[in-house]
Amino acid sequence: MNNKEKEYTFKRLNEDSAKALKIPFDINNDKFIFFSDVHKGDRQKGSDDFERNEVIYCIALDYYLKNDFKLVLAGDIEEGWECDFDKIIDCYKHTAFEKEKGFVDKGRYYRIYGNHDCDLAEKANVDKFLRPVLGNIEVYPALFIGDKIIVVHGHQGDLHSDRGAKISRSVVRNLWKFAQNVFKFMNNRAAENNKIRSKRDQCLYEWAKMKKLLLIAGHTHRGMFESYSKTYQLFEKKLELINQLEKTTDIAEKLLIKEAIKKIEQIIAESREELGKDKTSSRLEENPVPCYFNDGCCVHTNGISGLEIDKGVIRLVKWELSDTACSEDFEAKIRPANLIGPERKIYQSADLNRILENI
Repeated sequence: MNNKEKEYTFKRLNEDSAKALKIPFDINNDKFIFFSDVHKGDRQKGSDDFERNEVIYCIALDYYLKNDFKLVLAGDIEEGWECDFDKIIDCYKHTAFEKEKGFVDKGRYYRIYGNHDCDLAEKANVDKFLRPVLGNIEVYPALFIGDKIIVVHGHQGDLHSDRGAKISRSVVRNLWKFAQNVFKFMNNRAAENNKIRSKRDQCLYEWAKMKKLLLIAGHTHRGMFESYSKTYQLFEKKLELINQLEKTTDIAEKLLIKEAIKKIEQIIAESREELGKDKTSSRLEENPVPCYFNDGCCVHTNGISGLEIDKGVIRLVKWELSDTACSEDFEAKIRPANLIGPERKIYQSADLNRILENI
């Protein structure tokens, strides 16, 4: 990792953490859902990666509002680099913004800005664009939940997304959205470049480890849990199941384990761009401190991912379309096989008290 990159990142994280909104936290009772990188656009090809997940996002917000979660939007919620804010709001004011406002109305809405919605660092822009559609809100550079959990977008100190953001923004707005379908290989954005993503992960992880904080970020579009990527966790789980399969003599259990392994292999196959890195360089340390979490993004080709804190449990979850709407704590409805509905899948969960004790 470049020492300058690390130096800039630490400096910017220190600055933003000093300006963070601090909210009280009752670990045994509070419930939070963290989403980032929603990238709401203007419904135009090349400048709106969110539209395909609009319905899933709205249904997920309905679930979290009904189940008393507080909503934390951790940056890049609007695609301000490629689109005008007034056009974005006009496109989604009756869907995504309306669902978000439900949390504002109940006092359960928190918002920080990232690089693609950095205009919202200015209160005048929040007043002009967001308050008319959402109500009385503020947007912050970072958020402290209690004393040990900090939420940032994760772009802090990045060459393209922070220090060189003005140039990057100009390129994205004037060239990238028109050329991305042709020149996909010419990509330096952290969200789509494994090498850059690993460097970002490393910087964020080391800062959190040094500060003895649990850091929740977005930006890279790559889910991380206890400082491991989602795909690496699945590799480990697959090995655990293979070992269990070799030991069991129960025929029914063997069939269930084989089906579980098959499902894991399917999920891994859908995450092809991470495979090469997750086996080696994505591992931050041999036994990393469980201090770095990333909620992924809401622009996956097949759904949205997020992090939940739920009365002392932390989870990495993904919402995607399935042939059933049944999931944990969901108001299940059996659907005909030819219909599809949103399903909340838990990729990983852990005891938050244990994690905080180990940081």
